[in-house]
This record gives sequence, C-alpha cells and structure tokens, in this order.
Amino acid sequence: MPDPTPTPPPAPAPKVNRSTSNQDWINSLKNAGQIVAAAQKAEYAPVFTAGGITAAKLTALATDIAAAHALAGDATTARATLEAAVKSIIARRREIQFAADAKWPPSDPANAGIRREFRLSPDKPMK
Repeated sequence: MPDPTPTPPPAPAPKVNRSTSNQDWINSLKNAGQIVAAAQKAEYAPVFTAGGITAAKLTALATDIAAAHALAGDATTARATLEAAVKSIIARRREIQFAADAKWPPSDPANAGIRREFRLSPDKPMK
C-alpha cells in the first residue's frame, strides 16, 4: 500500500537581495585588489612580464578595481555598469592567478607562501 503522507513541494530558491549581492562584489573587488598588490611586487615583475602581464596592465587593473569599488558603494549607479566592471576585473585577476600558478606550482611545498599571496591553494593547482 502506498504511503498516504504527501510529499512537500521543494522549497523555492532564496532570493538574493541587492545588499548581499553588492557585498559579494565588494568582497570580490577586495580580493582582486590584494592579488594585484601581490603581483605588483618588484620581485615578481619578471614572472608576469614574461607571461604578458606588464606593469601597465597591473596599474590599469588596480585603477579599474578602485573605480569599481567606488561604483559598488554608490546605490544610484547603474547595476549593469557595475556588473560589467566586476566581470572584467575577475577575468583579469584570474589571468594573474594562472600566471602565478604556472610559475610557482603546488607540487613544490616551498611555493606555499607565494601561492597564498595570490590567493591560490598551496597544494592544489588552480582550476
């Protein structure tokens, strides 16, 4: 005999409010800023220059991060503008992280400290 207890419907996905979404963007921008700051250290310059990431690119990215951070705090700013800026920054941040991942592989435990500066897992390759 089948179970007479009705199965409840699945719960709807929680709605993301603007405040939470903006805070996620702000956190992403802060993370990207820390990665760019690490990449701008003089001792790492040859690695990134060899990978096509010049000091000018890093400076431009740092400028874009600051501008996007300002936009994120301005509630009247068009959401599409902010979303586009964050997507661009994330893509360029990942470019830096992939270069660091290639230069300082996780297979060498001595690279753990440098990998942490770039917000990379000390013992796993970047996906």
